[in-house]
Formats: sequence, C-alpha cells, structure tokens
Amino acid sequence: MYLRKIAVGLSAFVLFSAGAHARGAIDLYSTQERQLSFDTCADVFPGATPIKTATVPASLKPLALCSDHFAVLYSQTSKTPLVVVERLNARQLKDAKGEERTNHFYADPRIPKGARAELSDYRGVQPAMDRGHQKYPVRTILNT
Repeated sequence: MYLRKIAVGLSAFVLFSAGAHARGAIDLYSTQERQLSFDTCADVFPGATPIKTATVPASLKPLALCSDHFAVLYSQTSKTPLVVVERLNARQLKDAKGEERTNHFYADPRIPKGARAELSDYRGVQPAMDRGHQKYPVRTILNT
C-alpha cells in the first residue's frame, strides 16, 4: 500500500502509552471519548461504517471505545481488544518516524475495573509477557 493513500491499520493494545499515571487518566479522554459507542468515531472505519457490537457474541462482553485517531472493539471477557481500527496517512507515518516509546502504561479507565487488564496481571509470572499488544493478561490465561 502506498503511503500517499490512507491506510486502515489494524493494531492492538490494551494499555495505552501516555505520560500520565492511572489516577487522573480518565481526564485524558474527552466527553465524546468517554461514551462507550462508536458513534463519535465512525470516520476511522472503512466507509465510515463502524462494527456493530450486537454482531459480536454476548459472551465476549464487547465494549466500543473511541479515541482521537483510532477505535477499539474490546472484550471484557478476555481482557483484550478484538479489533483496533486506525486510519493512517503519509503525514502521520512521517511524523512518527524516530518517536521513542515511553513505556508509561496504564489500564484504560473507561473499561470497568474487573474487565480490564491491570499491570498486576503481568507481574511475577514466567515466562514474562509484554503488556498490551493484544496479549492475553497472564492471570486470565492461568485462571481459565
């Protein structure tokens, strides 16, 4: 795919990188982003047609999350994203070149506490697992 074309990239992560700690992290989200639906971010989906959460099995407890430039269809059962949609363009890719990872992670405060992966889900378990990036929280795997 050429960089001049807008690309829809699928990437996934449960924990979002930012310079804030878990306390006050909800303040990073606008009122629109705090709404648990794709109504406010339909433009990031191909054809501006969001995924309908009703088409996902109820057993996965799907949750729609919008952020400034991407959307996440999240499973409260597995504590992982099912799909992440992000609209990219050449300017964004060029701007991101050389950007360093901060490694400041926090659990998404829009997800109910018992349904989200916490940093503690990844501590002290061997083999070690990376936080986010569509990895099952270790404690979820061990408890199933």
